[in-house]
Amino acid sequence: MNGESNKQIDLLRLYISGALEETLKKYEFDLIEVFVDKLRNKKLHLQMNLRNQNKNIGLDFFSDYYEFCFYLAGCEPEDVENSIVKYEYNGFDLDALLKEMESKLS
Repeated sequence: MNGESNKQIDLLRLYISGALEETLKKYEFDLIEVFVDKLRNKKLHLQMNLRNQNKNIGLDFFSDYYEFCFYLAGCEPEDVENSIVKYEYNGFDLDALLKEMESKLS
């Protein structure tokens, strides 16, 4: 595991301590859902669902990358799948990511 992949562990720690939800509440989301899920390979991943009106954002944080998708409520499942973008943790900054998410929902 390289130094960048420790970002997921940092996010899991923030989730467990309650600091992640406090950080998320600073933004203009009207729905905030955060889940920890155990994958088939026995690894944990963190999932966030954020919404403002009918605009939705899904974030999945895996051990070596994270995924982001932006979609409108009521869209087809294929539209959600097609909107998924995969990112490496290089230069990852949670606050910068959340500001970007908030701007997409405005």
